Formats: sequence, structure tokens, C-alpha cells
Amino acid sequence: MSILSLNNISHYASWLGSLIISIICLIDFKKRPDYVKVLGIYGLNSVIFSLLQELSSLLFQNQHINTIGHTYVLLESIILSWLFYLVIPFSRFRQAILFSISLYILVFLFSFLLFPKSAHAIIRSVRDLQIIIFCLGYFFYLLRELPQDDLMQFPMFWINAALLIFFSGTFILSYFREYIVAMMGDGFGNYLAFRNFFRFAFCLVLAYAGWLNLQSIRAQKSG
Repeated sequence: MSILSLNNISHYASWLGSLIISIICLIDFKKRPDYVKVLGIYGLNSVIFSLLQELSSLLFQNQHINTIGHTYVLLESIILSWLFYLVIPFSRFRQAILFSISLYILVFLFSFLLFPKSAHAIIRSVRDLQIIIFCLGYFFYLLRELPQDDLMQFPMFWINAALLIFFSGTFILSYFREYIVAMMGDGFGNYLAFRNFFRFAFCLVLAYAGWLNLQSIRAQKSG
């Protein structure tokens, strides 16, 4: 299988993963808890930006894909920060999230102004680190509050675990991106394919969390 076809398959797998999240989380949308609604919005946002990238590739011959990708990174950070804002009711933690979002927007803007060549890696590394910190904070909250006895049936447990694993992995990839590009050369397509398949697995776990919540809602209806 050629690298080109492998990249295409991985790209569409990543897109399919986001679509699955959207479909599952948007079913009975009004009855969903707020954090699952945000998860559905996150999936839908990913689908929309994937379509925009495809259109950009067709209409502008790849000239605007980076701009679209950078905008997606900013919105991804804001949406996921919003999710954590909803699930942890402590005022200090929520204030820290609002401060973190404001700080990230500044980092995003100044990265392109001061370090345009490294901005791609900077905004992604900082986003990843931000989400990792939120995930660790949420696990601390779970250990302290234990909102549900069986954590395996608790959607937010799976969401948090998926986010922590995925963004820990992409933090390393983002931080060393320039080195990876320089060292891999023509093999860089393998890196992109691996990341896309990694994201597909991540999306499936998020979709599973949305499905758990849907099953809970249907069980309450039948009960």
C-alpha cells in the first residue's frame, strides 16, 4: 500500500471518528447533560473543519489548509476547556480555566507574530499541555468526590481518560514536530498516518462515552 493511499485512509478514518461522535452525541440532544452536548459540538466542529480542509485543497490547491488547521486548534482548545468548565463545579478551578483560555489566545496570537516558523508546533504543544493539566485536575476531582460508584459506566471518566492519553501523545509529537520533519523527510507521511489513526481510536472512545450516556437516558425512559 502506498504512503499516499495510507494517508488518505488515515485522514478519512479520523474524519469518520469525528462524525461518529457527532451522530451519537446529537441523538436526544436536548436531554443530554451539558458536557455531552459540548462533546457533540466538538465532534461536529471537527467534521466541519475537515470538510473545509477538503474544499480548500480542491479550490486553492492547499494554500489555506494551514490557516484552517490553526483555527481548528484554537477552537478545539476553547471547546474542550468549556467541557472541563462544566464538569468541575469548583469556582477556583473554573477561574483557572477562564484564565488559561485567555492566556492561550494570547500565546496563539503572539506565536504567529514573534515565532512564525515555529508557531505550528507552539500552539499545538501549548494546547496539548493545557488539556493534560485539565485532565489531571479532573482525575483529582474524581478521586475526591467519586460522583459515581462504577466509574466504568461513567461517561466523563472515559472522556477524560481518552483526552489524557491522546493529548499526552500528541504533546510529544507536537513538541518535536520540527525535529521529526527534519529527520523523517519523505517518511513524514507515516507520521501523519500514525497520528490520524491514533485520533480515530481516540474518537471511538469519546463516542463510547456518548453511547453510555445515551443508554442511561433510554434506561430512565423505559424505567
